[in-house]
Amino acid sequence: MKSVFTKAFQDWSKHDARYLAGAVTYFAVLAIPALILSILHLGKIFLMRSGNSDALFSKITEVFPADSAEFIGQFGEQSLEITGIWSGFLTLVLLAWSGSKLVDGLEKSVNNIFEVEMKPTVKGKWKITLLRTIMSFALLLLLGFMVVALFVFNALADQWLEVKWFVVLLQSVASVLLMVVLFGLLLKWLAYVKLKWSEVFMGGLVLAIVSYLGTLGINWIFGQFSLASDFAIGASIVIFLLWINYMAMILFFGLEVWRQLILRNRKVKAMDFAYLKSKPHMFVQVNGFAKLMGVMATLKTEFKIAKWYLKRKRAKAEKKSE
Repeated sequence: MKSVFTKAFQDWSKHDARYLAGAVTYFAVLAIPALILSILHLGKIFLMRSGNSDALFSKITEVFPADSAEFIGQFGEQSLEITGIWSGFLTLVLLAWSGSKLVDGLEKSVNNIFEVEMKPTVKGKWKITLLRTIMSFALLLLLGFMVVALFVFNALADQWLEVKWFVVLLQSVASVLLMVVLFGLLLKWLAYVKLKWSEVFMGGLVLAIVSYLGTLGINWIFGQFSLASDFAIGASIVIFLLWINYMAMILFFGLEVWRQLILRNRKVKAMDFAYLKSKPHMFVQVNGFAKLMGVMATLKTEFKIAKWYLKRKRAKAEKKSE
């Protein structure tokens, strides 16, 4: 197991995880506020009462460091004040745009880690891209529904169960299961490699554990330093950016660990519309052969034209000599 973590760290550095995390952070800043607004709108629809929506928002902010609460709170307060169909529709449009950018960044990062790319000459590339964009948006909506469902479950557990430690244990298990399902679905959909469902579950479990421990660790570290006073006015947004960036790097390390666990048992195989970067010659040979056949067809056509032209010229010369 030690070799798995060692190789994972080496590949984590080789695949430029810090750069990938920076790109994901940029898209996450656009998508996370829209996702929070969508979750709160769903909470208004299904929970009905504003008190429940306030409680749902407080549960969401518990995930982030305390110093970033001001940045997150601005979106929550505006969402709880805004009502109407149009506000919900605009929130969904914002989520569709920003969420597709975030998922696209995650997709490229995951496939960079697995060292696979989509074939540039694949047929129906726009259809594949459109389908994956729609499914990515559906996954984000599923995330919103599951967060609301988890909140309802936790609220019911608090009301019906009197043993506090059992309630905390039950809520923790439910949260971990939620993360396993979400991470598993994301990995199954984003990766351009053929995966077994057992490997998908393993990947979801690895990322759930890594994200849970990473959240605890980063929040504890931020709690030990007075970052809010150091960054003054921009403290909330700076801490929010740092939190996302560090979490992305930790998740990418979890992806590397998962990849090494898969490689211990078998070789990674790309999907039909993708190819492994480690075997580019297979794709290049096919592409080069197609180009060669095209050149030969062009030369053959030009030869026929030249032959016809010479034949016609010879016929004219014979006609003049007569």
